[in-house]
Amino acid sequence: MLLRLVILVYAMLGLGQLAQAQDEVADRVVWKPSYSGSCQNCNLVGQQMPYWDVRGVRYDGSDLSYASLYRAVADQAHFTSIKATRTEFSHAQLVETNFTGAVMDGARLIGVEAYGTDFSRASLDYADLL
Repeated sequence: MLLRLVILVYAMLGLGQLAQAQDEVADRVVWKPSYSGSCQNCNLVGQQMPYWDVRGVRYDGSDLSYASLYRAVADQAHFTSIKATRTEFSHAQLVETNFTGAVMDGARLIGVEAYGTDFSRASLDYADLL
């Protein structure tokens, strides 16, 4: 009888730790849409996303102001109509990416690879492009 009680207690503790671990993982990745796909109209203000691989995702209409996508890989991604005021894109790979209608005032785009990228109707006032 005592052995069954001990086994039951260990089982309950183990399940509790598993549930806690799952909650911690969920909290850690919920705000990281690049790992699972697109995030349209999301509030990503100030998020730190350096080195992220967001190829082909859709962030249309999202607010990425003050965020960092330093050295991110965003080939063929869609950032149409985003707000990216003072966002860090330096050394990012933005090949064939769509920034149509984006507001990128004060953004840093130093050393980006942007071959075939569409900045039509984008606002780049005070952006650092060198």
